[in-house]
Amino acid sequence: MYRFEETYAIVSANGQTGVKNTALANSNLGWEKLVEFNPGLDITFGRRLFSLTADYYTRTSEDLILSAPVSAAYGVDTFLQNIGKVRNQGVELALSSRILSNENFSWSASGQFTLNRNEVLDLGGNEQIISRIDQESRPTEFIARLNLPITSFYGYVFDREIDIDFIDNPFNRFNNDFAEVYVKDLNGDGIIDADDRTELGSPYPDFTWGFNSNITYKNFDFAFQLQGSHGGEVRVADLDQLLFASEGAVQATALPEVERDKVIPRRFTSAHIQDASFVTLRNITIGYTVPDYLTKKLNFDRLRLYFTGNNLIYRTAKGYQGFNPEAAGQTSSNANTPLTAGYQRGDGPVVRTISAGINFQF
Repeated sequence: MYRFEETYAIVSANGQTGVKNTALANSNLGWEKLVEFNPGLDITFGRRLFSLTADYYTRTSEDLILSAPVSAAYGVDTFLQNIGKVRNQGVELALSSRILSNENFSWSASGQFTLNRNEVLDLGGNEQIISRIDQESRPTEFIARLNLPITSFYGYVFDREIDIDFIDNPFNRFNNDFAEVYVKDLNGDGIIDADDRTELGSPYPDFTWGFNSNITYKNFDFAFQLQGSHGGEVRVADLDQLLFASEGAVQATALPEVERDKVIPRRFTSAHIQDASFVTLRNITIGYTVPDYLTKKLNFDRLRLYFTGNNLIYRTAKGYQGFNPEAAGQTSSNANTPLTAGYQRGDGPVVRTISAGINFQF
């Protein structure tokens, strides 16, 4: 048994249709290995009013299963191998407090903070591995390089837009974000070529956090949860999909010749990268527990009415144009690898829900 659609492809050449290999199996693949060191500290003080948990961890993954480049003699560009070594290290902090508690009122809160750094230690003898998603018209490239995160966006640095009438044409649905732009000559040789590509950012956030609070007053209860993620970039390919729906009479590639030695046509640049930071009111709940003397009249042991909402407030970074900065899935099969994280395509939007209900016990 094997995945036919990811192993073979139907192709045509010279008027003839046939099947060719698109991937090779590797019978020598083995298990990945993980070595972890995780010291921690738990402190409770103030008559158990406050508690602190602090963890430091370092996790080293060895014999990673990655798609690595191979000789053209194999008939494919890459195939899965046990190569590579990656280290994740960081800290996790959690602080909780029982701020106030008496007969009629109680208030508790907790917060979490996580910081992680990802670093490539070895790539099986390779200095770097470049991965690519999508066709020539809208490629996205990634690089895994020693001493960098296992996934980094890789491309040209955006310099400025092309000031031509086509850019301002209201019928140009691609606009300049998806047409041609000036990019920077990073090595200063006066030529724009592949040597001017560089790391453009990583999909991994600088840090994440959360905050929870629970308050009760007599028969009322109130709880909410805040979450945030800061740093980390993504490639929002959904924009390309929408704009590629139909060109109609507009030929988006019909651009005049404008200093071609300084212009990159439809290449992946830093202008395609967007900040995936967000802050959200993840959950809020307001409830009321009916007094016992009323529930007994209704033959219930307990009766509670509640209202809850999810993602009622959701703020993304300035300039983010996707549907969901937390999205990790994609419809492109070659995007589901550790080397191509941060590629957003085909995901659903952030879901906001409001609901009310009744909990009762007999």
